[in-house]
Amino acid sequence: MYIRLLPLDCFYLFWLIIHHPFDTEFLLESAFLCIIGGIVGLFLVWLLTLILSASMPFPIFISSSIIGLALSICIVLGVLSGIIPAAIAAKMDPVVAIRTK
Repeated sequence: MYIRLLPLDCFYLFWLIIHHPFDTEFLLESAFLCIIGGIVGLFLVWLLTLILSASMPFPIFISSSIIGLALSICIVLGVLSGIIPAAIAAKMDPVVAIRTK
């Protein structure tokens, strides 16, 4: 089963969150993993800016708005990537959901 995400499907996802409560463990786990990945990515970019600033004649820095934007994108992607599996698992029989991927 392939899942496509069109602009109208975003409204369906928000409707699904409001009207179909499911376990928030999926959402928290996926958001947490995405935040950890975003922090690791920002740390690697910070190291790269230090290396480039030392080798270039001009300073290179990361603004705080970019850091905030990067972490916000990580949180949104984490929640969206947790909603889809949780919604699919909520529609399935629990025994079948555990046996499948």
